[in-house]
Amino acid sequence: KKIEKKRWILETELVSIKEKAESLREKLKKEGHSPALKMKKIDDIHVYYLVLGPYDQLTAEKLRIQFITRGIKVDINRL
Repeated sequence: KKIEKKRWILETELVSIKEKAESLREKLKKEGHSPALKMKKIDDIHVYYLVLGPYDQLTAEKLRIQFITRGIKVDINRL
């Protein structure tokens, strides 16, 4: 039986307010997830987002649907 490798991550939408990303991170931590807070600079603006995973593809897709259903915008990306 082939075991699928964990090569998929979830990334939340970009937000310009760090506290908003931190608040979502704490909420997801309480639910048993381990989101990492990331920052990137677009032009002169710092934006923040969360990264969850890595997961196998099926788990990533299931979580993405669960989050979107709850109003949490996420994208699934391959590592």
